[in-house]
Order: sequence, then structure tokens, then C-alpha cells
Amino acid sequence: MTVSAERGQIPSARSPLVAAEQALADILAALQSEQNAGVLVVAGAGLGKSALVIAVRQQLPHLGTLHVHGSPALSRVPYGALAPLLPELAPKAVASPMAIMRALRARLRTGPGEEDETAPASVPAAGTEQGFEAKATPGAGAADDRVLVVVDDAQVLDEASAEILAQLADSKTIVLLVLSRSITDLPAAIRRQAERRQLQVVRLQPLDLPAVERLARQLLGAPVLLSTSAELARLSGGNPMFLQALVAHGLATGALVQRYGVWLLQKRILPAGGQLIDLIQGQFSALSRAERETLELVALAEPLPLSAAFSLGLHQEIDALVSARFLTVSADRERLLRPAHPLYGEAARQLVPAARSARLRQKVMAAMDTERPAFDALLRRVSWSLDCGVVVPATVLVAAATTANNLYDADFALRAAAAVDDPAWQVAADVQKARAAFHQGRIEAARALLANAAEGAADPATARMAILLEVQLVLYQGLPTGRLSAVAARWRTAIERLERSEDGRLQEAGRPMGATTAQLTSSRRGADLIDALALTWTGRHREAEEAVDRVLADSTGDGDDASRLLALALRGDILASTGRAESAVSYTSEALEITTAGNESLMIYWEFVLLRHVTALLRAGRFDEFQEAVRSYALTSPRSLVYFGGVLDFARGVLQLHNGRWDEAADSLTSALIAFRVHQVGGLIPLAAGMASLCAALTGSAGQEPAVPTRLPPDAGQLQLLGAGYATAASVVRNPGNQKELARLASLAGRAQDAGMLAVELELRLLSLRAGDVENLARVEQLSASMEGPVAAQAHAFAAASLAGDAATLLRLATADGPGGTFTLKQQCTAAAVRLAISSGDEELLQRARQLAAGPGPATLDRRTSKAQGLTRREQEIADLVAQGKRNADIATELSLSTRTVEGHIYRIFDKLGVRHRSELRLALRKQENRP
Repeated sequence: MTVSAERGQIPSARSPLVAAEQALADILAALQSEQNAGVLVVAGAGLGKSALVIAVRQQLPHLGTLHVHGSPALSRVPYGALAPLLPELAPKAVASPMAIMRALRARLRTGPGEEDETAPASVPAAGTEQGFEAKATPGAGAADDRVLVVVDDAQVLDEASAEILAQLADSKTIVLLVLSRSITDLPAAIRRQAERRQLQVVRLQPLDLPAVERLARQLLGAPVLLSTSAELARLSGGNPMFLQALVAHGLATGALVQRYGVWLLQKRILPAGGQLIDLIQGQFSALSRAERETLELVALAEPLPLSAAFSLGLHQEIDALVSARFLTVSADRERLLRPAHPLYGEAARQLVPAARSARLRQKVMAAMDTERPAFDALLRRVSWSLDCGVVVPATVLVAAATTANNLYDADFALRAAAAVDDPAWQVAADVQKARAAFHQGRIEAARALLANAAEGAADPATARMAILLEVQLVLYQGLPTGRLSAVAARWRTAIERLERSEDGRLQEAGRPMGATTAQLTSSRRGADLIDALALTWTGRHREAEEAVDRVLADSTGDGDDASRLLALALRGDILASTGRAESAVSYTSEALEITTAGNESLMIYWEFVLLRHVTALLRAGRFDEFQEAVRSYALTSPRSLVYFGGVLDFARGVLQLHNGRWDEAADSLTSALIAFRVHQVGGLIPLAAGMASLCAALTGSAGQEPAVPTRLPPDAGQLQLLGAGYATAASVVRNPGNQKELARLASLAGRAQDAGMLAVELELRLLSLRAGDVENLARVEQLSASMEGPVAAQAHAFAAASLAGDAATLLRLATADGPGGTFTLKQQCTAAAVRLAISSGDEELLQRARQLAAGPGPATLDRRTSKAQGLTRREQEIADLVAQGKRNADIATELSLSTRTVEGHIYRIFDKLGVRHRSELRLALRKQENRP
């Protein structure tokens, strides 16, 4: 059942049973065993207890069913929960346990009245925790004559009703299915049965990310971006009821949209409203007035220091709310109070009228220290102040907008920056508006806001942010690298102006402070690093490395962390590009540690550093670390998921591609590509498009390949070259043996070689080898000999063994431990062994190689489709010469080709015709051409 995108309503159909299959199996087994009194299902509200009841009744239709509902209002009324089942009981008998027992046994024997027999059993709406109608549905002709009694909200069941039900279960008259939010709050009789294991206890846990992903896909009826599933999991806490409500709310508000068949969040799904908030507020009904007001206060101030809460005299309320899991207390030194669930905070804030919110703000601010709060606390306090109409100083508004942008909360960044009305801070506010527009994918708006920002900046920090955003725009839009040098020159001009200006001052906490020498020095180093980045882009790595090393040495000496972390990241980028991936990882790891150490001013470099770190991990063949790095840091700030969303799917797709899981990789990479077109992250579009194109070709998905530019600018960067290489490899898959595409792949590798992009060159040449172009072997051997990492080592061993004609070594490499997967080299080693065994006529070796090749999957890019293709003109020419009995060396001389090229053609000929040796080739050619 899917949610209506037009209406955006919560599904009213039965809740999908996701990730509870084992729980259902355990419950069914226990209910059908006469050794048990029944089952106790323990789970919080909305975790799927009702869905399990529905599934149980479907699986055990022979059991009559009776529903009992606990209620806080009747928890102190003896037999209050059983009263709806016994409407004809005489008033005098209500106080008699024996009379209650007799009446209930009679009800169990007779079942419902005639008017009930055709009525459907009452079932709560999906995801709700509503009560069940008290009604029995007798089974027909079942061997088990017990009645299934479903006890909902047993934690508020009255003791007398619990005692009666326990006795009936002990006598095997009924079998219990007890639903409760906890064990400790259960009535004594039922708790005793659980402790004695007469009731089998089944605990339902919140859904994990894969389960949330499955449920979201069920609800929406189409694939869901991994990061969108992760955000839904975070916001819902894995609660199926909340998840369904979130999906409906996201559809209704336009936060959740479908792009090219994939669902994704294009903006934050909170603040929430409507049915979603109604559901959450319903969870607050058990709270006292004081507890509810305390929850509202914590939500408004989120996070609230525990010391401030205690100074307000809220000890008892805080203890109760933490115990009931409405609030949490952080374990760090600050001991901060927060709502236990994002939706709890959202719902609590919406309950508070404006006037009371203003009074609560004054009360809280008086109890808190005046120091500037950390990240989330600053945003909450500024948001609260703006909601209450409090005038917020421009310095605080700019700081809040900066923090919001660092956390990728573009909506709040725009709100805070728009509230700045001090002309002295307008340029700083415009820079933050530009950053927010960039995060929203509004590139032209960002450009317009940045116009002359560096020239008009009143302080080095504002100039730095403006310049760094301009660099991002240059890189992400693939503009000529000369633009980078122009940006660096503008930064130097701004620095000189700030040095000369007598009023070049910034405001911090209302106090004037001049631009320090340290700030200006750091800015000059930043301009030098932009020039180094331009050199790296065009392959002048030696010059770039020298410039970066100078900045690294200087910044380390005087504690300039901003310049140091950028220099470390660029140093890693240069090392990874030039084949020193293992060394690169050490530099990028150090840069990432500095970025995430808690210094807010350095968070603006997070994306730049992270992307270079994961690139280094990929180059080093450290795929598991690559995936973990992307997952961990993309989840560091929940707000970043909307912006960085595609990176998670991209990481998953790259790993699936390297492991030969092409169908899955095609889905993941296509999803990533769609997300990147909404939020341009790190210039990854060309590479994601190229990889997705190759996967689509490998899986035979005709017409589904993403468009990849066929013409590249003269100064194309690494990602552009790689993306074009993967797209060209896809063309080879579509048209095996296409010499034009093979030549283009070789040309791309040559461009990478000329630009000094050794890692890119190796990857492109390996793609050529997998397409059957063995001309690359000598260069791969030479190139990989000087490179670091297991992938380079395996490439070198593969090339050396292939050139030496050592098929036995190739087979050993194919089965050795180390980096695996189709797009490392293990299967390519197998393919080369097959080719060499065919050429040498070694039948035993050929059999071993073919057995190995048949195991994990296709050995070359064109094997999947090759047998459906005819021979090319060159292949037909070589096949005829082979059929005439000529040796490979003779054929090479006659056709002016290298021996390795002839060997590659012969391998493809044998594969297309399905033959194993030369004698079979003659027969195959006769059949193909109908020769006598």
C-alpha cells in the first residue's frame, strides 16, 4: 500500500510488517504450544504491536479472538477492562470474583451473538495504538478450542482483570497475547507469568536503517535515496507509526519529492504539522501538567543544561521525563537535556502559545550563562528569540547564519541572515545567503549575492568565506581553471585593502577588534593554496607540491589551523593523484581530524577535506574504510543529509561496482546522480554518470544510460576524465570490439598521463585491459611499479605475469587474498589466464582457468554480450589467418600489429565463437560462413 502523493495522507490500510518476521514466527509457535499461557509483546507505542496482532489472526484463523483494552481511566476500577465483555452482568455481581469468572467463562463458551458473526473483526488503523472492539470470533471446526485473548495496553490494565485472565490462561481456557509498553508496569499477575516464563516475552525493537529503507519503499512504491531513508530513520527513531506519518507529511509539504523515479528529500522535513503532530502529541496525554510544561521548556531551549533545569526547581519533573524516555541527558561534561526524539521536540514546541513562549524564554535565559552556546543551542536560541519578536544583534544573527550553513541548514541560515538590518554587517549576511543558496542548488542566486562580496568585506573572515564559495562554484561547474587563479588574485587584493583601511574592523560580541596580523597572514596562505589547487587541476603536481609544502611548514609553525588543514588535504590530493595513495590517506586523515575537532570556524572546509579523504581511500583500495568514512561523516550532522544525501548512495554504488553487483550498483549510482543534480556535491556528477552508464550497459538496461559529455575541455579534471572513461567503457560493452571507442579510451588514458594524473591513468588503462585492449600491459606494468597500495601491487603482478605469459601465476593471483571484486583485478587475472592457455594449447590449464572464470561472474567488460555479436572486420581477418595455421607472431608481422594485440583479438574471437582451441576455430568458421 502506498501513500498518495497528491493527498499526502497517512495510510489507512494495515501497517506493513517489516523486520518483524522472526518475532511473528516466535509468537505463532508459542501460541500454538499448549505448554505456554501465551505471549507478552513488549514495545513502545507505534513499533508494530498492532500489525503483529493482525498477522497473528491471519495465520491462526481457527482461534476465536477476544479483545481486552487497558485504560488509564479504568486502571483503578476492579474488572473495569472486562466490563465491555459482560454487559448483562447483574450490578450486584460486579464485586464478586466468582461471578465475574462464571460470566466470562460463559461468554467464552457461547461466543458472540448472531449479529456479530458476520461482522469483520475490529482492527486498528495502520500505525495507531487504538483499542480493539470487545468481540469474539469463534473458529470453525478447529482442534484447539481455546480462545485467543488480546490484551492491549496491558501496562494500565487493572489488577483484578489481570488476575482473572491469568487464571483462565493457567487453566488452558484461553491463550494470552499481551501487548505492553514495559514489563515493570504490568499488573502483578501477568508480570508473574512472564517471570515464570509461562508467557514467552517478545521484544520489538525500532527498525534499523535497512528495514526503514524497505518500509519507505513499500509506502512510496519506488526506490528511496539512502540518505533520505537515513533521515527518515533518524526522525522516526525507527518507529513504523512515526515513519508512515513522516512520509505523508513530507509528501504534503513538498519536502519529499520524486525525481526520475527515485524519492528524495529536497529540503528538511521539519517543522512538522497536521496528523503527524497530532500523533506525537497523543503520546503526551499521560504526562502531568508540570511534566508537560517542563517538556515544552526543554524543547524550546533545546539543548538545556541540566544545571539550568535544576536551578529552576525542575528536579522531579526531569527525573520523571527521563524515566519515561521523553527526555535524554547527554553523558558529556556539559550534561545537556534534549527531547529523546526529534519529533517530541517539534510537537512540544508547537503546543506553546506565543505569549507563554516569551515568558518561558525570559525564565530560561535568566537561568543560563551568557557565554555563546554551541552549535545547535545557538540556532535554537536565535530561532526562539525571532519567534518571540526579540531583537537579536547583527553579530549573533551572522554567527547563527554561519553555524546553520556549516550544518547545512539552509532554511534557517536564510532566515537569520535576512533578519540582519545593520548596514555594517550586510555584506557578511549576503555571503551567508549565498552559501545557503548554493546548498539549495540555486547557483545563479549564489553568484549574484557574491558579486563584489570579497571587495566589500569588512573583515578577513567574511572575505575568506566569499572567496571559498567562489572556488566551490568554479570547481563544481567545471569552469576553466584560470578562474581559480583569478579568484586567488581577488583575495590578495581584498587582503591589501583590509591592511590599508583604517576602518577595516569587525565586531565580535559588540566590541570592536581590528583585523589581526595572524588573520591576514592566514588569508595570504589561503590564496597561495588556491593557486596550488589550480596547478594540481592542470597536472603541474610538482609545482603544486612545493607550494603546498611551504604553506604546510609555515602554518604548522604558527598554529594556523585553517591553512594547515587545507594544505594537508591538498597534499593528500596530490599524493593520491600521483600514485602515492597510502601516504595520501595519512595526510587527509589528519586534515579530517582537525576539521571535526569542534572548532566551528573550520567546519566550512569539511566537504573539501572529506571528498579528498575518501578519494585517497579509494585510490588505496581501502573500500571498507571508504564506505565507513562516508557513512560516519555524512551522518555527523543530521541536517547535512539533505545536502550530502547522494554521497551515501554513491559510496554504496562504488562498492557494489567493485564487487561485480552491477544491477545494485546501477540503482545506487543512478540514485546518487539524481541527488547530485539537486545538490551539486564535490563535482561528482561526471564520475557518477560514467559509472552508472557502465553498470547500465553491463546489465543490459538499454536506453537507461545517463548522458555523459563526449567532449571534454582541455583542462578537464580527474573526475571528468574518469567519468568519460567509464562512459566509453560502457560503449565498448554495447559494441564489443569497437575500435573507435577503444581508441578513445586509450586517448583518455594518454591525457591523464600527460597531466601527471597517474592514479586516473592506471584506472583508465585497466578499463582498457578489461575491454580486451592488451596494448596497455607494458604501460600498466611500468606505471604500477612506482605506485602505492594493494590495487597497484596487484595490477603490477597481473601485468608482469601477462607479459611473461605466466598463466599459472595469473591463476594464483586470481585466488589470492586481497582486494577482490570484478573491478579490481582478480577476474581479469582469470581472463588473461584463459587467453594464454588458449594460445598455448595447454588443455589442463585451460580447464582450471575456465572453471575459475565460470564462478564469480564475467571476466571482461564485453563477455556478457560478446557471443551475440558477429566478428569485426579485423577479427575476421585474424580468424582466417589462424585457421590457416599461422602463428601469432606471423600474423602480427603480416598485419603490422603487436603480438599482444593479436592475442587480444584471438581471445575475443574464441569467446564470440564459443571455441577453446585453434582446431575448433576452423569448424566454427565453416559453420558461420556455411563453407563446405
